[in-house]
Amino acid sequence: MLAAFAGLGGKQGIFECMLDTYQLKPMQVLVLGDNSDSEILAGNRLGMRTVETLRAGVPRADNATFYIYSLSELKELLTSLENNKE
Repeated sequence: MLAAFAGLGGKQGIFECMLDTYQLKPMQVLVLGDNSDSEILAGNRLGMRTVETLRAGVPRADNATFYIYSLSELKELLTSLENNKE
């Protein structure tokens, strides 16, 4: 799917195109990434909630909404977000 958005000016351009194409609001999207200067920053700029996957040798950034160590933690995070919907 990401190939369809190639050439759109980096991660932020890709995310903007996805929001527009799928008629999503930023709070309906959860950006998952391990790079605070790439996908996390782009998601934050657009008002999306962000999840940084923490890995050995890479310092934790302070700009993500949520942090996980493993993708196995993602289901619990999604369930928690769903249960806390307004």
